[in-house]
Amino acid sequence: MKKYYIAYGSNLNSGHMENLCPSAKFLGKVILNNFSLSFEGEKDRCYLNIRKVKDKNIEVGVFELNDKDIFKLDEYEDYPFLYKKEDIEIELNSKKIKAFYYYMDCGYSPCKPNKEYVEMCLKGYQDCSIKKEQLREILYK
Repeated sequence: MKKYYIAYGSNLNSGHMENLCPSAKFLGKVILNNFSLSFEGEKDRCYLNIRKVKDKNIEVGVFELNDKDIFKLDEYEDYPFLYKKEDIEIELNSKKIKAFYYYMDCGYSPCKPNKEYVEMCLKGYQDCSIKKEQLREILYK
């Protein structure tokens, strides 16, 4: 069964996504209204996260996945331990669809990510034509 997945971090990186979810198909980008982006976690586990925040918007990528891809993605995201999942209705190419996204809800604090992770995310933003400014903005807070 096909499902739609919202990516906002390392999973936007085309090389990484091809290895992790070979059947994944990038469909485009959308704006998530009332969401913000942040780096959260612990010393050795600092990753991007999104949270619902009124009057903030972020640009994200949308992928089409099959069940096998979702299983692999769940493992990679350490679901349901590190990341949780939530469904949301989005509009892609003038069509409303239901998609899911991962988010951390563990009470983690803001943190500084390692250089390799940031580079992987920046490459993903480039691959999907997503504004790098939203990532750079939170890096230098």
